[in-house]
Amino acid sequence: MSTGGLYAGFVRFLGPGVAGVEHTFDMTMYMLVGGLGTLLGPLLGALAVPWLTQYLQFLQEYRFLVFGPILIVLVIFVPHGVVGSYLGWRAPR
Repeated sequence: MSTGGLYAGFVRFLGPGVAGVEHTFDMTMYMLVGGLGTLLGPLLGALAVPWLTQYLQFLQEYRFLVFGPILIVLVIFVPHGVVGSYLGWRAPR
């Protein structure tokens, strides 16, 4: 079962706002902050990004200007995410 199916059952209504730019950007940030290929990575991203969003709520009008460069830096310097990079660093050589 897909995550979308679980979400639809949870909220009981899916409208066009669910596929908006903000939600898509958030889901991408969750995955890239934590890292793809791990279970802990997106969970960490799903906890860290909303916390950072709430902490920087005074910049809500400039959200994409704040999180856009963060996303670019993550893709360039931490391509496997925080958890993926940490696991790669800890792996025995």
